[in-house]
Amino acid sequence: MEHPKPSKLIVLEPQPDFPGEDLTDHNAEIIGGYYLQHTPGLRGEAERLYDHQRTLFELAHLSLLLRGITIDNAPTEYRSFVQGFACYELIQTLVTSSAYDIDRGALRADLHLINSLNAPFIEIAERSVLWPFERPNTFRAIVMAGEALEESEAQLHARTIGAQLAFELQRPLFDLAE
Repeated sequence: MEHPKPSKLIVLEPQPDFPGEDLTDHNAEIIGGYYLQHTPGLRGEAERLYDHQRTLFELAHLSLLLRGITIDNAPTEYRSFVQGFACYELIQTLVTSSAYDIDRGALRADLHLINSLNAPFIEIAERSVLWPFERPNTFRAIVMAGEALEESEAQLHARTIGAQLAFELQRPLFDLAE
């Protein structure tokens, strides 16, 4: 008697403390290797964000320049930035079963970044150096998705800082500042 082939379900590990904790190795592999490459609504979300993220991209662009990373202020890099932002939104939805809080993100962006009396691009630059080490699995998943699209190094920088900013606008640490 021949046994049926086992189904290949793509199952993520529960991560109730995300974004307070990094993705697990397992979740990073599945999300970066499958979901961020094959979720049809992801492109649509990036297109929706395209008209609304220009100011955040300008801050990210200045932050990268401050770190000595040169990217063009061009549509290809901007598109990668918004795709990185959308990728983080999807990651949060997948591992927490709750959608990215757009209102919280917009309020925090307005208060802490766009209308800040400080130079927020300096703080973003400082945090962007640490983010790959503090969230290596999330970072790896974002990079995997960009590499699958054969993005340039500049586009990958734009993608990862877009995801970093999306993360920062949701993280519990900001709760203390409001």
